[in-house]
Amino acid sequence: MADPVAAEDVVQDACLRAWRHFASFNGDSGRPWLLRIVRNVAYSKYRASHSNIEVPLDNDGNDGLGMDVPDPALGPEASLIAGQDQASVNDALRALPAHLRVCVELRVLDDLSYKEIAHVADIPLGTVMSRLYRARGMLKQRASL
Repeated sequence: MADPVAAEDVVQDACLRAWRHFASFNGDSGRPWLLRIVRNVAYSKYRASHSNIEVPLDNDGNDGLGMDVPDPALGPEASLIAGQDQASVNDALRALPAHLRVCVELRVLDDLSYKEIAHVADIPLGTVMSRLYRARGMLKQRASL
């Protein structure tokens, strides 16, 4: 979710659904189960709001996306380099197809195992492995450009 408020709503709705359906949980680890619920709620909200995309304008007439504030501990050059590196990583991740990006984010950001990713994304384990392989290849190719 691009909007922090919408992300909070997704988490809250997912927790309520998890609470209501906790009796149906029959697994070893609750983390993949809960992440799957969060994923499903996020997709539902995204589909519902996708047709009503608004870009807010702030008082200066900017596009409302804002600028990253550099870490005050870093010097100007280090901040510029760090910002460019982060922007490059974000651009590379955004360039991936959604089905590949989800697998990469669950593996790298959420540190889930392949088995947990398969459960959360509701896909076979072999598909997780092939999607991660393809995503890594696309990221390497983009980095070499």
